[in-house]
Amino acid sequence: MTSAENIYENEIRQIVSDTFQMMLGTEVCVMPEALLPEPDGITASVAFRGDWQGTLAFECGRLEAALFAQRLLQCDDQSKEDISDAVGELANIIAGNLKPVLPANLTLDSPCVVQGDPSQGGDGSCKVVSSTAFTTDAGIFCVRIFEHDDTKRGER
Repeated sequence: MTSAENIYENEIRQIVSDTFQMMLGTEVCVMPEALLPEPDGITASVAFRGDWQGTLAFECGRLEAALFAQRLLQCDDQSKEDISDAVGELANIIAGNLKPVLPANLTLDSPCVVQGDPSQGGDGSCKVVSSTAFTTDAGIFCVRIFEHDDTKRGER
């Protein structure tokens, strides 16, 4: 992916860094290359609806998801639902903070959390416009922004 395609990279880096510092008490570092999602990992997605149509995907492995949930919920024992809720909440926080830099007149859907990569088996109606991988002391994860082909990117 060229830097021209990674149009929201700087904003995502700052938002993710701030979110992980504030919510999980940990620093993040950007990895030099984006990662492909783990086939058995966890993906939390938040759709943007309005004048622009897109989706933010927060992707991590199961172990990372459990560690993120442990820190966010501040408890050692979490159910699968707790882990799913925590990963969905991280995606929602990141998407909510990214919304002001996206085209105007957008609403956010509630987070959807699934096992694996939700882009597999899709109909090809969206493209990745940003993909940034991060590492923390709790593991690695990736934040991707998909743009649906039936909309145009607004002026920034």
